[in-house]
Amino acid sequence: MTVDKAPQTSEDRFRWRDPAADRTTLHRLRGSLRDWVVGLGTGDRFGDDVVLAAYEAAANAVEHGNLDAPGTVVVDAEYGRDGLELRVRDEGRWRGGAPRFAGRGNGLVLMRALSDDCVIAADGAGTTVTMRWAPETVRAAYRSAPGGR
Repeated sequence: MTVDKAPQTSEDRFRWRDPAADRTTLHRLRGSLRDWVVGLGTGDRFGDDVVLAAYEAAANAVEHGNLDAPGTVVVDAEYGRDGLELRVRDEGRWRGGAPRFAGRGNGLVLMRALSDDCVIAADGAGTTVTMRWAPETVRAAYRSAPGGR
């Protein structure tokens, strides 16, 4: 697993890659991503929303894309004048329309509710979930943070 929290351009970027992601390794994503998002100055609530949305996408990648076997999951995020964009990618195959079980199956609903835009794209190389938060949403998070602008 690698984590890159350093800005690579004028826009802040985050990268988390785990070549053997499984249910037991995803907690590392949560901590690293939360530190990065809150470090942008957006505050805890927005950070928690972004982390929960990303975690749901990564958990789906592990459970569905990698069929509950360890596999590569990559999370990339960029913050800039266009807002925040976060991508979760696996190397598995999309299995849409999976049956819902009691108390389960709400990951896509959460991702869509917590982000301004959520798009799922699948091809032969894997599935990518792209979530976006508009600049207005990020600015509102700044204003609501302690000491916000």
